[in-house]
Amino acid sequence: MKCRKCYLKLEKSDKKWGWICTDCIKKYRREWGRKRRLAGLPSGGKASREWWKKYNKEYNARPEVKEKKSEWAKEYSKNPENKLKIIARWAVNNAIKSGKIFKEACSLCGKSKSEAHHPNYLKPLFIIWLCKECHSNEHHKAEGLR
Repeated sequence: MKCRKCYLKLEKSDKKWGWICTDCIKKYRREWGRKRRLAGLPSGGKASREWWKKYNKEYNARPEVKEKKSEWAKEYSKNPENKLKIIARWAVNNAIKSGKIFKEACSLCGKSKSEAHHPNYLKPLFIIWLCKECHSNEHHKAEGLR
């Protein structure tokens, strides 16, 4: 068999890389690391949280991104189904700010950090407190994904 990049004869293939020789793999990794360093990232592994914060701030400040997000928000709020969601979230946030409702622990697992789940958006203040994981599971159950 031959290397897919340089077409030199190969003795065996690597499971991760397939039919690419070790010289081509090394060359690719060096180039990949160089590109990451030029972008201000570490040469290997994940980018730091600070880098992502900086990147997202710069990205979201771009005029074309602002315009795209603005258009998306307008379209989202025009949908009658989404209007109910927006009103329900607004009602809960105002009730929390005014002290009518207090955040509670997750009703399924007991984690202290929780978010409001609306089983019915027509009843905006009837909520169940769920942690992020349980909330995601609850929505997936409702959609028939789990």
